[in-house]
Amino acid sequence: MKNRITYLLILIGGIFLGYLISRSSNHTNQSQENVHVGHNHSDKETVWTCAMHPQIRTSEPGLCPICGMDLTPLEDDSNDSSNPLEIKMSPTAMQLANVVTGTVKEGSRMHMVNLNGKIEVDERKVTTLTTHIGGRLEKLLVSYTGEYIKKGNIVAYVYSPELVIAQNELLEAYKYKAEQPEIYQASREKIKNWKVTNAQIDHIIETGKVIQNFPVLSHLDGVVTSKLVNMGDHVMTGGALFEIANLSTVWAMFDIYERNLSQVSIGDEIEFNTPGSSQNIRGEISFIDPILNETTRVSKARIILNNSGQYKPGMFIKGVVKHLETDNTLQTIVPKSAVLWTGKRSIVYVKTNQDNGFSFMLREVELGALLGNEYSILSGLKPGEEIAIQGAFSIDAAAQLAGKPSMMNVHAGLSKEQITELDLNQAYSGFKLKGKWMQDWNEVLNQYFELKDFLTQDNLKEAQTIGEKLAKRLSHFETGELTDEQLLLWKETKNKLYENVNVLNTQNDILNARHVFKQLSDDIISTVTRLNDESKTLFIHTCPMAIDNKEGEWLSKEKEVINPYMGASMLRCGTMKEQLN
Repeated sequence: MKNRITYLLILIGGIFLGYLISRSSNHTNQSQENVHVGHNHSDKETVWTCAMHPQIRTSEPGLCPICGMDLTPLEDDSNDSSNPLEIKMSPTAMQLANVVTGTVKEGSRMHMVNLNGKIEVDERKVTTLTTHIGGRLEKLLVSYTGEYIKKGNIVAYVYSPELVIAQNELLEAYKYKAEQPEIYQASREKIKNWKVTNAQIDHIIETGKVIQNFPVLSHLDGVVTSKLVNMGDHVMTGGALFEIANLSTVWAMFDIYERNLSQVSIGDEIEFNTPGSSQNIRGEISFIDPILNETTRVSKARIILNNSGQYKPGMFIKGVVKHLETDNTLQTIVPKSAVLWTGKRSIVYVKTNQDNGFSFMLREVELGALLGNEYSILSGLKPGEEIAIQGAFSIDAAAQLAGKPSMMNVHAGLSKEQITELDLNQAYSGFKLKGKWMQDWNEVLNQYFELKDFLTQDNLKEAQTIGEKLAKRLSHFETGELTDEQLLLWKETKNKLYENVNVLNTQNDILNARHVFKQLSDDIISTVTRLNDESKTLFIHTCPMAIDNKEGEWLSKEKEVINPYMGASMLRCGTMKEQLN
């Protein structure tokens, strides 16, 4: 009996002890769980991004690898799954990028054609002052251009042997005037052929002396615009001495470019001013040159101005022609700065409001006429919609870097079903058959290889020197033999290459330059692989941790791997991915 009681007490004690241990364990686990949960909540990783380049995402603060700006915490990244065609911008990013929005308006438009020109001499009042006495110029009383001459003033003295002889004959004939009046009269008439006046002839007879150096008188008023002789020169009868312009009236001559000829007519009023003057002058177009200058592609419009000295030939002027369109139809109107134009396509960026900022979506539009600084929109926009009227290019650049549809890459972000690889290959087909284009492309490749080599040497300065040459080469390409489809595709590719090269050339840090080099390499490789140029052997190399521990590729002429992303620190890092031949 005693043993049973002992066993019972031991059993009860064991149960009680087990209960205490179990309770303590549960409390500990619960406390640990609470601590773990609290730790996860407090240590949630902050994402840092760039206001100008929202595609940049990193867990550490620092500088943007593209533009070098300070990274800022991402306040809300909950909209990543929104429309993939939209490009988001925070208010801060819009301010930094100088993005200004405005509302699409509707209304009648006024023709505003800006014209440049200058004051010119009235051609109708340009005269050549000649001498009616042939001989040697003994003295010139007008010695420089710009001198003003009055009618009747002596401008030169001429020694004429023929006129000296004629004067002697006149004096002899005067002696026998009573007996032979006909001879005397013939002598006078002979001298008059030199435009000698009766008063001068009478003076010769009265003095009885021959005038050796005969004066030449001006028969007009004006300013000497050209001096055609010098003292001591021999001149023929009727020879030109000076070119004289009367500036009492002048011409205001404006250049009208070929594209604006239909918007300017004779009778239109031009409002213009001269440099340094805020006073607007109005004049009516009296003449438009019917012949277009083949070199400058401009025609001249003329306004006749009365001149009291305020207008001087050669003075530059700026004017504008204004008049309302003849019809009363309302048009959809946007500022010229809102439109990005690629030749065949014109786009604007339409703004939509979000809870944590704004977003913009590319919209293709059909343009009407450009009048002044405004386009009429035929289709694609409605009055009242809000668009970017300034900074549209900055939005487009952000879209390109984010891999979304943009001005130069309409296929970005779209599915393969929407644009197939076959379409691209067909568009690229025939490029290698265009000799001059291929020569230019080979120069681009060679300069790309030089740029890559300097990056492998950690030499940013020389790499950017080559980058400047590459940008210049890209801006001058022979495309005359390309089809319209090939030309459109090449412009898209060229503009992406050109933009990346220019961004690379502005970097002060080689790491940032290598980030841009990766984008440049991707576009170069994409083009080369589609050209199927069998005349050369090239290699695609790859490094698994080229940029931010992510893979990066580059094109090389050599099979040996020399890494432009790592430089001297890891020069041989990487492998050959593909051989092109």
